Amino acid sequence: MKNLTLLLVLFIAFAFVAPVQASAGMNAGIKPGNFLYFFDTTFENIGLFFTFNPEQKAQKALEYADERLAEMEAVAEEKNPDGVKTALANYESNVALATEKSKEVKDKGQAEILLTSIADSASRNQEVLSAVLLKVPEEAREAITKAIEVSKKGQEEAMKQIVELKSEIEKLKNEVEKLKKGYKGSETDTRANEVEKLKNEVEVLKQKSVAEPAPKQLPPAISLSELELQRQELKAEQLQRDSQVQKLQMQQKEDALAKRQTCLNTHPTQAQIQQAVDAAIATLNSSMATSKSSVVNQYDSQIAQIKIKLQNDLASAQEAQRGYATNSALLKQIQDYANADIVDLESRKQELLSMADATYGTKIADVRMKEIKMMQESSEATCGL
Repeated sequence: MKNLTLLLVLFIAFAFVAPVQASAGMNAGIKPGNFLYFFDTTFENIGLFFTFNPEQKAQKALEYADERLAEMEAVAEEKNPDGVKTALANYESNVALATEKSKEVKDKGQAEILLTSIADSASRNQEVLSAVLLKVPEEAREAITKAIEVSKKGQEEAMKQIVELKSEIEKLKNEVEKLKKGYKGSETDTRANEVEKLKNEVEVLKQKSVAEPAPKQLPPAISLSELELQRQELKAEQLQRDSQVQKLQMQQKEDALAKRQTCLNTHPTQAQIQQAVDAAIATLNSSMATSKSSVVNQYDSQIAQIKIKLQNDLASAQEAQRGYATNSALLKQIQDYANADIVDLESRKQELLSMADATYGTKIADVRMKEIKMMQESSEATCGL
C-alpha cells in the first residue's frame, strides 16, 4: 500500500507538468484497470483542450491513439476484456478527433499530409487490431471486429479526401496561374495602349512645333505646342509614378493582411481560451471524483473483507473452544489485529483522499494561471482586433 501511495505522488508530480507524448512504437505504460489509468487520459485531454491549432491537435490525437493501441495489445495478453474495451473506446475517440480536426486545416497541402498520416496510421492499426483479435476473450471480439471495420472505413474516407484535395489543389494552381497571366496581360495591354497614345500625341505635338513659324515681331519663346508637349511628358511620368505607388500600397496592404492572418492563426481567441479552460476544469472535476470514488471503493472493499474474516475467525475460535473455558485473551487478540488493520486502511484511505484534494486545488490554480497568460496572448490582445 505504501508503494501505491508513493507511485501516486510521483505520477501526480510529473504527469501534470509534462504529459508523456505517445508514439507508434511506445510501451503501453499505465494500462486500463490500473488505479492511475484515469490520470493518464485526463492529462492528455487537458493537453488537447489547450492545443488550438487543428493540425497540431490532430497530430497529438494520433499519437494518443497509438498509445491506446499499445495498451490494447498489453491488456489483450492479460485476457482483460474490460481493459480492451476501455482502451478501444479511447482509441476510437482519438482517431475521430484527428479526422475531424484534419478537415479544419486551411492549408490544403498540410491537410493532404495529415490525411495521408491518418490513412497510414489506420493501415498499421488494422494489422495490430487483427493480432489483438486473436488474443482477446470471446466477449471482446465483437468490439475489436467493429473497430477494424471502422478503421477501414476511416482509411477509405481519408484516401477519398486526399484524392479530392489533390484535385482541388491542382485546380487552384491552374486558376492562380490563369489569373496571373490574365492580370499581367491585361495590365500590360492597358499600359501599352496608354503609353502608345501618349507617344502619338507627343509626336504630333513635335511635328506641329516644327511646322509653326516663330512670330517675327516677338523674341524667341516657347510655343503652345511645346508647352503641350511638356505637359504630356509630365503626365506620362506622373502616370508611371502613380502606378508604382499603387503597386506599393497594394503590396503593403497584402503584407499587413497576411501578417494579421498569421497572428490570428497562431493566437486563439478569448472565447476559445475560455472554452478550453471550462473543459479542462470539468475534466479535472470528473477525474478527481472518479479517483476519490475509486479510492473509497477499493479501501471500503478491503475493510469489508477484513470484517468478514474477523467474524469467521471469531466463530472458528469459539467453535474450537467449545466445551472448554473461553479464552477471552485470544478472542481479544483476534479482534485487536482486525481493528488495527481497519484503522490502517482507513488512515491510508484518508491520506489518498487528502492528496487528491490537494492535487485538485493545485491543478485548478495551474489552469487559472494558464488562462491569465493565454488571455494576455489572445488574438484580441495581440492581433489588434
